[in-house]
Amino acid sequence: MATDQEIRDAGYYYIPPQEYLKNPFKIPVAPQPPVTDSGIVATNAFNNNDGNTFYTGPTSGLISGFQTAIDDRQKRLEELNRPLEEAQFPSFPGPKTTGGFDAQAMYNKASADLNDPFNRLATTQTFSGQMRPAKEVMDYADDFIDDYRMQYATGQLGPSYIPAEKPTLNRKISDAFYSLPFLSKPQSAKDIMESGYTGAGTGPGLLAAILGKFDRYSSLPRANQAFIAKKMGYTGPTVFGQDQSGLYKDPFGINTRSAFGDYAEYTVKRAAELDESIKKSKDRWTKKFGSLDAVNPKYGKTWAEMNKMNLDMQEFYNAGAKEFKDLQDEEYQDRIDKFVANYKRPGVKEMFEETYDGTNIHGGPTTTTTTTDTSTGDGTYIGGGASLEDAGGSYDGGYHGAEGGFENTGSNTGSNTGGGNPYGGGPGGIHSGYMYGGRVPYMMGGLASIL
Repeated sequence: MATDQEIRDAGYYYIPPQEYLKNPFKIPVAPQPPVTDSGIVATNAFNNNDGNTFYTGPTSGLISGFQTAIDDRQKRLEELNRPLEEAQFPSFPGPKTTGGFDAQAMYNKASADLNDPFNRLATTQTFSGQMRPAKEVMDYADDFIDDYRMQYATGQLGPSYIPAEKPTLNRKISDAFYSLPFLSKPQSAKDIMESGYTGAGTGPGLLAAILGKFDRYSSLPRANQAFIAKKMGYTGPTVFGQDQSGLYKDPFGINTRSAFGDYAEYTVKRAAELDESIKKSKDRWTKKFGSLDAVNPKYGKTWAEMNKMNLDMQEFYNAGAKEFKDLQDEEYQDRIDKFVANYKRPGVKEMFEETYDGTNIHGGPTTTTTTTDTSTGDGTYIGGGASLEDAGGSYDGGYHGAEGGFENTGSNTGSNTGGGNPYGGGPGGIHSGYMYGGRVPYMMGGLASIL
């Protein structure tokens, strides 16, 4: 396996460190002729690129590096926000007999029976139901009590006092920095879901923390905020090459944190676009060559071989869309649970325990609607009767090509400079639509309408 230095010496400057790659990168023995007009190359989506800055490693390596970076950031944030342990005085269970009974209680009961003037036989009933001489029971229990006292005195039961946790040097520095009146600690996705967004800065540095208070992020639904927070932390190479901006991006060059965008909304829309584009590409290939396993004689490749990056991209955004939906469901269920727990009207709690279909219990209209975009036939619900394009702006981003490759039908002419797209990587923007219709308003307004 080539070392990281050997890879760079060979001219592959944008390969992530080997430890972050699922499959070790192998330096090609001989240079391969460039493939033209096939797969992602046929899209012409990166026509402003100078031809020398594309990422040359496998897309899977980018995705693996991205996942490692965002997971590490979440761990750091959870540790940053974790309350330090307070001083403790541990309580111990007390002496127990072999059978698990309270030895002290057994001793006290037998002692009372022994000294009872009306108990002429001086017997006691043990916890197992047997009648035994009280003195014998006392001696039996006393042995366990003595053993317990010895264990306590020698520390075998554990410390009797645990001092408060002392912060590390890094923790002291962080706590001092975020104690400034205009700053607050950035939150992890878990903290946002549990406690809500507090307006904390979400980027590194003082400037990012200040600017974070003026963008759209604070107005997004909680699930969207948590999803975006969960996808921040990666500044490594993208499919466009090395990221020089220092901004958090995904492996395909899209900003995961944007002042005017919503990466959660973008992920859902992009997944749907890719599903549709790949389906059309497969149909064209099958129609022309007979099957997806058939080799294109011009390039000597099957459909899957020519569309490896597109398939990786589809899998990446579909996994993100599912992850976002899980967060939406969690937020929605949390709102229902809190509503049911706090609502005092008779019968409502029982009704919610059985079912909730969105009906207004006060006799008003239901809180949900069902709208299907008949133009696409995919049943995508975006609210307000809008089509998927109406919901997301003018940027198509789909890929349709002759020869089974993908052809960019959007208007992207920038490589990784952002342009009009708040995420970078293409103009058009994602400013409206899904977030303002469909499931999100249902979550935000469904319960409120029946109060």
